[in-house]
Amino acid sequence: MKTYKEINPNYDVSGGDTFFESFPFEGKEFIAIQLFYTSISQADATIRLQESIDGVNFIDSKDSSGSNIELTIDNSLTSDILKAFDFNTANIRFRYIEGTAATGTIDKLKIMFE
Repeated sequence: MKTYKEINPNYDVSGGDTFFESFPFEGKEFIAIQLFYTSISQADATIRLQESIDGVNFIDSKDSSGSNIELTIDNSLTSDILKAFDFNTANIRFRYIEGTAATGTIDKLKIMFE
C-alpha cells in the first residue's frame, strides 16, 4: 500500500546543515522523494537519507555498494527526485548538508513510500 507524506520546511539554507522531521517507515521497502527548492546558490548541497531502529539514533542510509543514499541538488533546477529501495528500518529522516550553498530555500519534500 502506497503512503504519501509532505514536509514543508521552507528552510533558508543560510542556516547551515539541518535535519528534517523523522517519521515511521516500518514494513516499507521503497521510497521516492521529490524535493522542491528555490535559488540554491551552489551545486554541491545535498539531501541525505538517514535511518533509525529506535527513532532517536540515526545513521546515514547506504546503498548496496556502501555509498550514502543522497541527492546532490542541481541548482539549475527547482525540483529533483531521489529513489531508494530494500530498506529494513523503522524510522527515516532527511538531512540537509549545505556544502558551499549560501543562499536559497528548501521549500517542500513530497514523499511516497510502500
